[in-house]
Amino acid sequence: MRFIIYLRVSTKEQDLRTQEQKVLRVLKEKYGEDIDYVIFTDSISSRKPLNEREGIQAALKSLKRGDTLVALKIDRIARNERELHKIKYFIEKYKMEILMIDQPELQNAVVFSLYAMFASMEIKMIRERIEEKLHEKQERGERTGAVRYGYTLDKANLILVNGANKTKVLKPGLLQEDDKEQECLNKMFKFFDEGHSYRQVAKMVNYLGYKTRKGKPWDHATVYRILIRTGRTRFLPVHQENEEDCWTLEERLTSSALDDKVSRKSQGKLSDHRQKLCHQGSLSIA
Repeated sequence: MRFIIYLRVSTKEQDLRTQEQKVLRVLKEKYGEDIDYVIFTDSISSRKPLNEREGIQAALKSLKRGDTLVALKIDRIARNERELHKIKYFIEKYKMEILMIDQPELQNAVVFSLYAMFASMEIKMIRERIEEKLHEKQERGERTGAVRYGYTLDKANLILVNGANKTKVLKPGLLQEDDKEQECLNKMFKFFDEGHSYRQVAKMVNYLGYKTRKGKPWDHATVYRILIRTGRTRFLPVHQENEEDCWTLEERLTSSALDDKVSRKSQGKLSDHRQKLCHQGSLSIA
């Protein structure tokens, strides 16, 4: 009998040796010192699908009739109920075995199904707890991930954050509004709330001279991501927007959607496009 041992930790900083020592100790106590085994490892979250985890893929491909797939717990292999049942079906079909060191009762098919369901529920609850923590940090004005457009880090106020080796360090972590970016966001909100499409909003803020944080023109997909993050959405995929009612350039320049200052600025550019508008009939903003 050959044992295909699969070990997994969620990050590269975590150590696999504890799992390896425990698995080998139990196998040698039960089957003797001279066991035939191969070890495969992953340092990746179980939330990643099986096809993105090289270790488990290699372990499954190396399995042959009569082999036993070994792991410490079922959640080391996967937390997705459907993926776990696929692995179970594959192992049973080709007359192989599966052994969980800390869960030997999983040899029973009914118990396996229950554990697979619980593992799937556990990852769902973990996600919910993470989302709650992130929401709490956002409510306190703290940074969560990349600094969102419209904000910058307040370097004057430092907070304790996790550092290397589980230490706590003081770093900028509170957000403060960036006046220029907030001005651009307010224009986006205003145009969108007036009923304009994502493409129209992108064209309009570009025309007013606003740029992304990287200094590039806005596109409709980026505008869509920003607006949907603030709860502004019409539940319409970006690529399916209705463009039949898109404004012409002349309508845009004279529309009440732009304030008086912008309209005065726009009038100087109107004559440059008048000949093109007359030739084309109308110039779509989308």
